[in-house]
Amino acid sequence: MSTLATSNMEDILRQLSRDIITPKFALIKQTANTALELLQNEEMLNKIEAWELREICLQPFQLALESKARKLGHTALAGIQVMFKDERFRSSMETSDEEKLMPSQILTVLSVSHMLAEDLQIEVMKLLLNMTVTATWCTSARTIIKISQVKKSFGGNVSVRFTQGSWFQSFSDVRDIHFLLGAIEILSFSQQPPKTFGRYFSVDY
Repeated sequence: MSTLATSNMEDILRQLSRDIITPKFALIKQTANTALELLQNEEMLNKIEAWELREICLQPFQLALESKARKLGHTALAGIQVMFKDERFRSSMETSDEEKLMPSQILTVLSVSHMLAEDLQIEVMKLLLNMTVTATWCTSARTIIKISQVKKSFGGNVSVRFTQGSWFQSFSDVRDIHFLLGAIEILSFSQQPPKTFGRYFSVDY
């Protein structure tokens, strides 16, 4: 997924469309092409709201993950990673509906993660950790709780492999990350972040 993650959204969508070679996944191809056409239409981009653009571009990624096809899943996760960095998917005038904010939209897509192969689940864990340690993502305790719900859906072996992997160990302070993962677990029961975790995320609802 590393090569794809350095691509732009258009490249990801083209790759996803090219990878569809069976009628079974025709809807993935169709939605990927629809998203690609929108991104290439400057006039439409100026009219559409950020949440709507995210929704259209996330649809093929959700379908790809639901397909349980490894190759399509890796491409979908790369697309989500690219969305984090693409300013076209952000707006200074975001909707007040929390379900239409980027964190909630992406977590909805990732809610099928428990059905994925173990290697894809580990990639999802990376995304969840990146979301959790990024202040601009963790805008509310509700977002953290949603992250915890996705994480809890994984088997224990996935969490062990993730925390023992070289990617995880590359963090500058692994103890902080272990502490944060523990905070995520506690949140799923407490429904609000303890004061101890204040430096990691906002407690605003």
